[in-house]
Parts: sequence; structure tokens; C-alpha cells
Amino acid sequence: MGPVARLCSKNRGKLRELRAALPDWQIELLGAEDYPLEEGDTYYENARAKARFGRSIAPDVWVIGEDSGIEVDGLDGRPGVHSARFGADDPVGRLLAEMADVADRSARYVCELVVLSPKGEEHRGTGALGGSIAHEPRGSEGFGYDPIFVPDGENRTVAELGNEWKRTNSHRARAAEALRRTIQRKDYVERVELWTGLVHVRALPDSELDPGDGAFVHVVAPAQNASTFEAAARSALAAKGFEYLSASRVEAIERRLAIVGVLLEIALEAAATGKTAIGSPHVYSADAEDADVDYTVEERLRDAEREEVLVDVVRVEDFHNVRGFVVDVGNDLVVIHRMAHQITLDGYSIVRLRDVIDVVSLEESHFASRALTLLGMTPAKPSIIVTNLESVFLTLADGQEVATIACERVDSDVFNVGEIQRVETDGVLLRRISTNAKWQDIEFYEFREITRVNFGGRYEAALLMVARESEQQSDD
Repeated sequence: MGPVARLCSKNRGKLRELRAALPDWQIELLGAEDYPLEEGDTYYENARAKARFGRSIAPDVWVIGEDSGIEVDGLDGRPGVHSARFGADDPVGRLLAEMADVADRSARYVCELVVLSPKGEEHRGTGALGGSIAHEPRGSEGFGYDPIFVPDGENRTVAELGNEWKRTNSHRARAAEALRRTIQRKDYVERVELWTGLVHVRALPDSELDPGDGAFVHVVAPAQNASTFEAAARSALAAKGFEYLSASRVEAIERRLAIVGVLLEIALEAAATGKTAIGSPHVYSADAEDADVDYTVEERLRDAEREEVLVDVVRVEDFHNVRGFVVDVGNDLVVIHRMAHQITLDGYSIVRLRDVIDVVSLEESHFASRALTLLGMTPAKPSIIVTNLESVFLTLADGQEVATIACERVDSDVFNVGEIQRVETDGVLLRRISTNAKWQDIEFYEFREITRVNFGGRYEAALLMVARESEQQSDD
């Protein structure tokens, strides 16, 4: 059951419409004898004044202030905020009289809702309904100017369309929906931040925080009582099916997670609209009316491979695109014939399927596609096994013309080039080469830390060649 609320109005027609638009709410009239005069210059000012008045009478429940009106273009937007007092007992008659010689009969209904919570927090919702003014009243339902307002796309007045139509289409219903979404978005953020006392949260929730729909949470533990907090957080998150990320891990990721702010907004919007937002390997824009929630990132990658179209593959960890042709999609790995400097195909990149958040096809008119066409370049598939990262490194180390790789590590955000020394079951030893082609130390990379592998490019090959020549000269 939703909030218990009081509508700061005597209008039972408005009460009926808001109850229909917010069915989970328990809404009653405030029951006051008198209300503040509508002296504001905007609907918002009047609605806020009513809500504040209601809070002074009923501070323990939600209070709803509402102001609405009709704006006629041919009357320079009148009666607007004065609609309720326009024409005294016969506002419809006065409006028709003033429009007797007016050619432009286009108009709009506008509604502003201002709600104050028991804590005093303010929420707003605005709705509008475009249409035109009829030449005579028609219909018996609704109230106010409904007998002479014809909505865009309709031939009948609102009074003829009836109360059932108004439930979901009126300006007041639209304002209520905007209000509901505003409150719901804020509620999700508060609920996640307060959940088990988490002090810092990056979340992509759905309406019930159900990880089955792809939600996940990043957590940073407070400096004090970190061990106690971590134990509690692990337990709480595990119970919900989430993965706990340690403070150090999240801190490292956080540097590159500006994208999370965008994803959070998409996810909250999706949660409020009941649409799936993100769940690896899914990403959908919540405001896309025709979003195909069944068309997964994996399916898009496989289509890109089959159709040989140039794409930008976007990854969640660092928001670095890999532009090129998808030449293989394994169980968890994607091989891309990489485009370097936007104009040539140079080597390959391997990324994890679960890290891919979007696949953007580049049209034939795109400059990169045109460049490849002019240069006569086509994608090629390397002879490499992509069952898992171990298989990748084994095949790279065994007989490949270019056996150097570039790795990015989540925990330290490094991009190292080197020669494979040994492949183990949980990682690979890499003899690193500096950017000036000098041999560096040997470093171990765990497979779980590697988010991208580059190989076969001229840059890596040149570094390896110069380093080996330098080493050979030193030996001589």
C-alpha cells in the first residue's frame, strides 16, 4: 500500500482523478474549511502554497497541492492560473464568449502537483494536454472546461470522452505519473543507500532490487569498523544475490566509472518505468519506446560478426571503445579486428563478453567505414582459439608471428606491452617492454584481472623487434 495522503482541495473531481492516477495511494480530501488564495504567478507557486497549508494541518501524512488551468493561444495564454476564478459561476460561457471572433482556438490543459512528505521533502509533477476549444459545450462527464476542450487527435470533447478516458490521458493523470516517477527514483536511491547502512553505493536497481533482472551494487566500506561492516555487507548482499566488492577494488574502479553515473540514471529511469536497464551483457536505453529487451549484446555481436559491419564495442570498465570488425564470439570472449587511428585495420583486441555494454554499428557513410572502403581493407579472422583466456595466451605464445600482448588490469589501471613467458592455469607471466622498447621486469597477470588483450598490431611488433635487436646487440 502506498502513502497516506491528503489533497488540499474541496474538488471531488480532482480527488477522483488523482485516486485513479495513483491507485496505490490512500488519498482523501484535507477537509479544511478555507484554503489559501491562489495569488501566485505560476501553477507551481499556487500548488506549493496549498501543500504547505496542508502540512500545517496534517503534518504526519503526505499532502498534495494542486493547481491547474487552461491556456488558450488566441487569448495570449489566458485564463491560465486564473482559470478557477475566470467567469465566476459560468467559466465555460465566458470563455466561449471571449472566443467568438478568435480564429486560433488551440489550447492546452496544464496541471502542477506539489507533494510534501511527512519529513517535509518536496516532490513535483507537471502534466499538459494539448488540444483546441470547441464552439459549443458537448458531453456530460468530467468538470470545469471539459465540455469545450477537444484533445489533439480526438473529435470529441473531454466531457464526451468521459472519466474513464481521463484516468490515463488527462493533464492531471500525466502530472500524477510524473510525480510518481520522481518520488520512485528518489525512493530507490534512498533505499539502496540505507540498505544495511552502506555509506557509498553505486547501484543499478530494478523495482525490487532483484539481481535476477541484472541489478548489481558497488560498495565502499567506511574507514571505521570496516571489518564489521564488510561482514554485514557481504551477508546482506549475498542474501540478495549481489557480489560484494572490497573498498580497494571499488576505489580503483571508481576512477574510471564516470559511466556509472550515466548507467545509474538509465537504471533508475528504467526502474520507474518498469523496463530493464542493465544487466551484463544487457544494456537498454529506458527512454527508447521501441527498445527490444530481447536483443542482447551477445546477439548484436554475433550479428555484427555475420554481417561484417564496422562497429564500436563499448566496455563498462573504462568506457574505452574498441572499433573494428567482430571476427569471433566465444562463450565469454569477443575477438575484434581492431581499427587503429580510425583509418586502418591493425591487429586484434579480445574483450570479455560480460564487459561489453553496447555495440554501435557505424553506417557506410561514416568516415571510418568510407576510409576502409577506399583503402580496400576487409576483416580477417586470426587463427586463435578463444575458448578462454588461457587458450588465447597459449595460442599466442605457440607459433604466432607476433607474440606480444597488451593488458589492462582492473586493480591498477595499467596498459602493459610485453612478451609471454609462461601460461599458467590462473594467469600469465609477461616480460614487459617499455614504450622506448627497453626490457622491463616480468609480471604476473591473473586471468580474472585482465579485461582486454591486444595482439598482432604494428605497435606491439615494433616494440618487440627493437627490444630483441637491442638484447642481441648487448649479448654480442
